[in-house]
Amino acid sequence: MFKKILWILVAIAATLGLLLCAAGLVGAWIVNPPLTEAVTATAATVDGYLTLADATTTAASTRLADVRTQIDTVGARLEGLTPETRAAIVEEANAAFESRFGTTIGELRASFSALRAGIVALNQTLESANRLPGVTVPTFTDELQTAQQRIDAFDSKVGEIRSAIATAEIDGDKVRGLITAASAEVASVEEVVNRWRSQITAVDEGITRATAAAPGLIDLTSLALSLLFILFGAGQVSLLLRAIDAVRGPKTPA
Repeated sequence: MFKKILWILVAIAATLGLLLCAAGLVGAWIVNPPLTEAVTATAATVDGYLTLADATTTAASTRLADVRTQIDTVGARLEGLTPETRAAIVEEANAAFESRFGTTIGELRASFSALRAGIVALNQTLESANRLPGVTVPTFTDELQTAQQRIDAFDSKVGEIRSAIATAEIDGDKVRGLITAASAEVASVEEVVNRWRSQITAVDEGITRATAAAPGLIDLTSLALSLLFILFGAGQVSLLLRAIDAVRGPKTPA
């Protein structure tokens, strides 16, 4: 009697296991389309941000090249400084520092800060995607922090140049050195921004490859889960049939 009760419990457990396998088999394919759509939507969002980031870095690169040209132009003007032209050239240089460089530096700081904040969030998404089997998307390095530091250094050099040309006796060698240093700072920011543009291109290409491969990977995962559920379900059927035979007991000859 005890064995029969035990086999009845086994039959109940096998039936529940079979039902779970059936539910898992159906669920493996039910979640397939929404999961594919979610991956596609996420990729589209990332791609939109990358497009914006590329436009931002392109604009920043153009403005930095313009700033470097302007600072070199100011340096050339100061090279030809004479007592007669001193007042006009110093006024012209200060106007350039105030109206052009001041505005540009502020805008670049704001752009880099917003871009860096967005990239931190985007990196988290990319790192999560890289945990999926078969997905390898490059992530961003934190070089924008270096760009922000270089912008601050350039701003400091501009302040030193303005102080140097405001003195009664302008030290030409000192001003030339400061102009050269300021131009070099801008060039270093351009280099960082160009590396970021390369990273944006690499990430965009990685996202495109991952998006193209995602439906196939999701289908393969659903298929693998289906096979596991079928195998496990077959085991439950076998156990259920054995339990039914055990409960019925041995057949008596006619």
